[in-house]
Amino acid sequence: MFGESGSGKTVLLSSFYGATQEPQYLQNNLFDVVADDIGQHTRLHQNYLGMKNSSRRPRKPASPPRPTPFPSSCETPPMQR
Repeated sequence: MFGESGSGKTVLLSSFYGATQEPQYLQNNLFDVVADDIGQHTRLHQNYLGMKNSSRRPRKPASPPRPTPFPSSCETPPMQR
């Protein structure tokens, strides 16, 4: 998903995923929605339950890691004057 920070990507994804994990949904539908790993499942489902039970938005995820600079041997030499 693409969008600016605070545009609702996590809320949308958590709402969709969490609703598909509810017992009523699982009993009445022929397909399953699964996360790639248990960590994603836990995070999305807890976000959903928090929104459902206490009307709170999910917490912002941690900032992504900063890019690692290239080693000096790969840098372009400075221009000569």
